[in-house]
Amino acid sequence: IYDLSKVKFKMQIDELDVLKISVGQEVSVRADALEGVEMTGHITNISLEANTSGGVTEYPVTVELDEVGDLLPGMNVSATIVLKEEKDALCIPVDALMRGDVVYMKNGEGEETTPEELAAGVPEGFHEVKVTVGISSDSYVQILSGLKPEDEVYVPRAEMTDMYGLMMGTDDYYYEEEEDVE
Repeated sequence: IYDLSKVKFKMQIDELDVLKISVGQEVSVRADALEGVEMTGHITNISLEANTSGGVTEYPVTVELDEVGDLLPGMNVSATIVLKEEKDALCIPVDALMRGDVVYMKNGEGEETTPEELAAGVPEGFHEVKVTVGISSDSYVQILSGLKPEDEVYVPRAEMTDMYGLMMGTDDYYYEEEEDVE
């Protein structure tokens, strides 16, 4: 008999991240079997007993779901713990960032890529812009200064994961978007 009034699961948190989380912190949960459904939970325990395997140390963290919905015992879930969040942030794909603080911005009307920029690897039709970055995720990085929301930046196709760019079949693609960074 299952008691679905309190559904809990354990997740493993890397030693590099475990000090960044705390009991009571919100967790976003998705189940593979419940497409498009996002549930919330909270961290109820961070174990001090670490598990080490292959040189990697992880700590078991217990998460209790706030509401179960259609989730059944044994279903696989994925959990995301937001460590830091910015609302209405200007973000670009991490692949657009060159050398840590440089992006290639599309030239404006009448602007040309200089021979020096071309020799330095800047693509034709773009120029180099130094930016100040903020928080980042695996996919996006926040831009604090150096770009405006209407600016278009270069993202190398070799590392492109955007399905729209793949369908268009272009050698390069441009990207502009405002999005929250988790």
